[in-house]
Amino acid sequence: MARHFEGAVFDEEVRSFSVALSLVLYRFHGTESFTPMSKPQGSHPIPLIRLEQTQPLIYEVYSKLHIQEALKSNLSRLDMINITSWSSYTVGLFWLRKNQHFEIPEDYFIAGSMQRPEMLAYHKYIVDIWDEIKPRIDEVKRINDEHSELKFSPQYRKILEDVVLETGN
Repeated sequence: MARHFEGAVFDEEVRSFSVALSLVLYRFHGTESFTPMSKPQGSHPIPLIRLEQTQPLIYEVYSKLHIQEALKSNLSRLDMINITSWSSYTVGLFWLRKNQHFEIPEDYFIAGSMQRPEMLAYHKYIVDIWDEIKPRIDEVKRINDEHSELKFSPQYRKILEDVVLETGN
């Protein structure tokens, strides 16, 4: 988006992108409650975990790279947080209504990983596996772009230090 839009058009595209992302992932998720899991299963995270992980990337990347100034955007970090949150809530409600589901399932909407205790363990698995495979990825990667590489801050790693993982399968 940053390469194609600026100003008010960019601001609107952030909204459109956030809604589209939410719509795709709620479509895959369906109308059931969020299923907590503390250990990754399968090859991809379930849709609501993906949504909880990708929506914050929008405002994190734009904040970290100070893209708002370069693109003449009027959106603050708080605006982007609100846009991504409300996009996912609105799409969740739309999806329930579209599927004739008039009661909101418990824990249906994204809450943010830090609000779900089991997600700390989930992330610890991911960080541990990432640390294990990263040297091999570095050996074979063709493009060295620090902004497109998965990273975990020292602060978040510190939070995960005390997390105890399940043993066994």
